[in-house]
Amino acid sequence: MARRGLDSLRALLPPLSGSDDLWPQRAPEPSPDDFSLDTAALLERLNRVEAVLTRERRELPDLLAEILRALPETWRPAIAADPRFHSFCLSEALVLRSESVGEGNPATAGELAALALEIAGHLDPVRHAPALVEDLKARAWAALGESRRRSGDAAGAERALREGVQHLLLGTGDLLVEARLLEFEADLRFDEGYPTEADSLLRQAASRLRQARETHLLARLNAKRRDIAERMPADHPFFRIIPRSRF
Repeated sequence: MARRGLDSLRALLPPLSGSDDLWPQRAPEPSPDDFSLDTAALLERLNRVEAVLTRERRELPDLLAEILRALPETWRPAIAADPRFHSFCLSEALVLRSESVGEGNPATAGELAALALEIAGHLDPVRHAPALVEDLKARAWAALGESRRRSGDAAGAERALREGVQHLLLGTGDLLVEARLLEFEADLRFDEGYPTEADSLLRQAASRLRQARETHLLARLNAKRRDIAERMPADHPFFRIIPRSRF
């Protein structure tokens, strides 16, 4: 993983004292270190995890429809009481849905991201790879933070960013997750009136996407950088606009 972006996110730690007022996350139960297992045992565990995900993908449409039909205030007790909802794929689907509705409906996006986090907090580390769950939580916190930012809750968005960074550092090193958090931090810094820092963070996020060979995702970052440039006086030296061909 490239160091500069991760170091800039790591600088946000240690986290704020006290827990966020969102539903608290359960600490994951200890699980054996995969690297301590012999090859046969490791393959067996990987096959078991894949079997769990295959079943979850099959069950996802019905579970997603069921949970979305319920009232938001019933979600937390329902998830706690029913292991059917302890699904990695369900939590991931809710993060994706939160991201898709975020711009037009931040309140709903926040509810969906919070629900994804609640489910992720119940995932069994024996059935679900812990590092992948940490990646999922980082994405969910970014989605929740984005909803808070769009709702005008800057302090809550900052807390969400810090939470997301903590989970990123415990995850797999997924470049797409790091890019998402860098982009989210860039939005926060621009809102605070720091266009130079925001542009730097967007450039780092773009670098992660190129490393991950996900260049089709660069258009959004390109648009944000140009929006920053267009809002600044023509003679402002805060950055040089990169030609469109770079993206």
